[in-house]
Amino acid sequence: MTLQEIERDKPATISIQTAATIMEVSPQFLRAALMQDRFPFGTGVKMSQNEFYINTTRFVLYMEGSDLINKPA
Repeated sequence: MTLQEIERDKPATISIQTAATIMEVSPQFLRAALMQDRFPFGTGVKMSQNEFYINTTRFVLYMEGSDLINKPA
């Protein structure tokens, strides 16, 4: 799935694998970053089996750089 397909289809969430592929990082890197709250589009929760959530709208905005447009200098 590409960023354009995500924008078109607008799923409520996307998988770690899909997001990692689009970002060109490993799924392990993305999981670790989400557990440490390093990205504004999702989160990770430590449980017996860690759970991850990626908000599609916020992910698309992040990938398009929209989060930087309105950021004060």
